[in-house]
Amino acid sequence: MKRFFITIAVLLLVIIAGIGIFVGTTIHRLQEKGARVEAGLLQWAKANRDITEAYALAQQVKPALDAGELRQAEILLDNALSILDEPAAPKPVMPKHNDSDLYGNAQALTIDGYDGQAMEPAVTADGQTLFFNNENEAAAQTDLHFATRTGDLTFKYAGKIPAINSDKLDAIPSIDESGRFYFTSLRSYAENLQSLYTGTFKNGAVVDLRVVRGDINPKSAGEINMDAGISFDGRQLYVARARFESGSVVPKESDLMVASIDGYGAFRIAPDSFAQLINVNSDALEYAPAVSADGLELYFTRAIEGDVPHIMVATRASLGRPFDTPMALTSLDGFTEAPAIPKTGQEMFFHKKIDGKYSLFRALRKK
Repeated sequence: MKRFFITIAVLLLVIIAGIGIFVGTTIHRLQEKGARVEAGLLQWAKANRDITEAYALAQQVKPALDAGELRQAEILLDNALSILDEPAAPKPVMPKHNDSDLYGNAQALTIDGYDGQAMEPAVTADGQTLFFNNENEAAAQTDLHFATRTGDLTFKYAGKIPAINSDKLDAIPSIDESGRFYFTSLRSYAENLQSLYTGTFKNGAVVDLRVVRGDINPKSAGEINMDAGISFDGRQLYVARARFESGSVVPKESDLMVASIDGYGAFRIAPDSFAQLINVNSDALEYAPAVSADGLELYFTRAIEGDVPHIMVATRASLGRPFDTPMALTSLDGFTEAPAIPKTGQEMFFHKKIDGKYSLFRALRKK
């Protein structure tokens, strides 16, 4: 822990040294904000709070300064401060949401050759290949499966995805339009807290399998990147960060964050992640994200204690703006989770729990 604090202190000293080449009020303003970020990081770390998001922002300040991007450096510090300035404040209580009938006419899918539990769907951009996992109960062997489309509501089972499943949980698939495949796996979490893996789906298999690179993994046991949804262009990864308490199979907390890919193929928490999702995250559980092709619609699941989970949608007028207050897709009634949409956005796939069994459904977008 002492070495960790030294790392933070050195980082901020480097930041202040970096801005020493500039004069006037800018240097004093950035020095003051840098000092506040350092103090906030130390305070959160001592309280065993998750500093991942704010720390990732602070790490990006020096490169911005080295590139002469003063405005970008200040934005990074401001976003870090927006997280750290009120560390004792609780997350907003989930407001009473409005309802939306954006998707409806939900009908069950038939997967010829498969009659087991089916959860966490994902579809290729063209909607022709369906991915899913079986039940994720602790006693189950959870694996990834796929099927090919034969009709509006029918798919032909193609089996477990080759060369990807382990003896631990492998689940919650997502795929971009280039075929880059992402999923959650517990195969190495106990050793390194890493849970997001990627590869390329090609000719019915996932190749080039590896851990998702970048500074997006939690730093404390009990916290996990529980699931993630990749944007169609492969540039943004929407991650659900959850925190579990000992002995519980239900997260104590789960919020969404946005990571952006850099020029080296690694994902880093976006400087404006907190701002983008300020109206989305709440004291409920938010998870299982999926984003529309234009980036203006965010779909996810929200679970409130004492109620069944609901699929939500949050929209925004343009990129760079925060998503608005989410609405519940109330036409998709009952226990519903894990939305997935092809690139056209005219369909939504999700799973539904009925009489103890998880099955996949499709809903249609309202005309």
